[in-house]
Amino acid sequence: RYSAQRLENACSLALQSVASPRYAHIGPILESGQDIAGEIPDDAGDHGADGGDDGAGWVRGGDYYANMGRIIDTETKRKLREMNATDLLDAFERLDEQTTMPLSHAEVIRLAVDSAHSGHMDARIQRLVKRAGLRYPQADLRTIDLMEERGLDRSVIAGLDAGNYLGQRLNVVFQGATGSGKSHLLCALAKSACRGRYRAIYVRMPDLAEQVTAAAGKPGGVPKLVRKYSTYNLLAIDEWLVDKPDEPFKRFLLELMELRYDTASTAFATQLATKEWHRQLGGDTIADAILDRIVHNTIWINTGEYNMRQRHGQTMLDN
Repeated sequence: RYSAQRLENACSLALQSVASPRYAHIGPILESGQDIAGEIPDDAGDHGADGGDDGAGWVRGGDYYANMGRIIDTETKRKLREMNATDLLDAFERLDEQTTMPLSHAEVIRLAVDSAHSGHMDARIQRLVKRAGLRYPQADLRTIDLMEERGLDRSVIAGLDAGNYLGQRLNVVFQGATGSGKSHLLCALAKSACRGRYRAIYVRMPDLAEQVTAAAGKPGGVPKLVRKYSTYNLLAIDEWLVDKPDEPFKRFLLELMELRYDTASTAFATQLATKEWHRQLGGDTIADAILDRIVHNTIWINTGEYNMRQRHGQTMLDN
């Protein structure tokens, strides 16, 4: 169908961007006529049906095609590995394998960097999610079940997923009956923050109380713990006020909320109505001070009484 000379020209064009041309690379060049558009130097191929003595062209062999036209050569690959730039190396190699049309140098660089950057960001997000210690790492604000049945406002949930509250240093409170999915929503919120490349951490309030007790027996332990939890962009506290805190824990909470106030976001999941918080915190001036640093800049979400645990358990039985 095509002369040996045209095939030779098409191969030369393909080799400008592809390491080992296949027909998937060469075919479009031949069909579009790029090989006869004057883009090939005069000496690019003077053998074959139109220029050689045998009329059959000649074969350059595997070594030629293996070492010409690569996006990056073996030595560059070695250097990228030494630099630990495996994301970029993988991106270049994928381009070598997948590219079917010649690309300019600028296009090659742009596509490779875009691919490497995407892989790097995905890996970074996975690390943030893992470090957040989520109770439900599969939770996702984009796939919340039974929004209407649970009385959840889709626009509010979508707004939380957008992460604007983090930039505004607003708090979030999920309030509702036991089994209504508060912990799941709290983990989904923390995971969404990680997708936005914010540092988040999840902790149950009983576990936090145990950490404070353990830290109290170490020199500088409690202040160090306060500083640790004050640095996260989002601190997600589950089972908020499920137990009445003792005095040392109340003072820890006051110091923590003081450091986080107007500098970072804190999210809570609780069964208690807000009016009961003051009593559960002891009903004193420390309780006043803690609440004053939480309730005035908070997004309140009622998770209702729909029992998601009961629904999940019934689904498991039915299946």
